[in-house]
Amino acid sequence: PFMMAIHIGARPIWMVRAGSGEVDSQSLGEGERMLSHLSAAGEHFARSLAAFIDERSERYWNTTGKEKEPTFVLTSTMPRSVESVCHVTDSHEQTAAL
Repeated sequence: PFMMAIHIGARPIWMVRAGSGEVDSQSLGEGERMLSHLSAAGEHFARSLAAFIDERSERYWNTTGKEKEPTFVLTSTMPRSVESVCHVTDSHEQTAAL
């Protein structure tokens, strides 16, 4: 329901988890893991994610014949989540509801 209320009409929606963090998840508590930043592998994931979304979005807009709309990203407030989408678009909204 939340995603449907944002914008009526067909458009690509990407649901993605944050890239891997720079800390060992076994050795830290939940709060410390949530505040970690992307590891080198997580940064690679973020760049690959941006390339994937660019390619698939371009294909979508070309196939539908609709005017291309900018990619809009919703992300949680966790640093890893924000860093995971920073290469996708300059326009993202952070929300604690995610």
